[in-house]
Amino acid sequence: MSAMNVFDPRIAFGIVLALTTSASFASEITLFEHDNFGGRRIAIHGAAVDLSQQGFNDIASSVIVRSGNWQLCEDSFYRGYCITLGPGRYPSLNPFNLNDRVSSLRDVGWQAQPRPPVPPPPPSGGWRPGPGWGAQRA
Repeated sequence: MSAMNVFDPRIAFGIVLALTTSASFASEITLFEHDNFGGRRIAIHGAAVDLSQQGFNDIASSVIVRSGNWQLCEDSFYRGYCITLGPGRYPSLNPFNLNDRVSSLRDVGWQAQPRPPVPPPPPSGGWRPGPGWGAQRA
């Protein structure tokens, strides 16, 4: 009897579960050619460093962010002017100054938190050496 012919439904179930779970957590954005979600569309999962590879460079005019937080940039490789959009419907990219200008985008997954405040400077009066500083040894 060959071990290659044994089917284990638990393994098959685990594989299916892993594939569907990872797909459900993947972020998704849909770009539309025209305002108000019209014209051609393209769905992106993860990242697109150069939308010209998908035939959608400088074409997007509206966006639906289904999940995740997305950085949209006017130049390839996430350069130039960029914005971050969270989940929602954006019927026009004009208010963001990116209509027909998006060349790359990526899922940033989270919004950057503000930096913690800078600690205050030490009390005034300056630095003084501690006891024994620079003392001559006998």
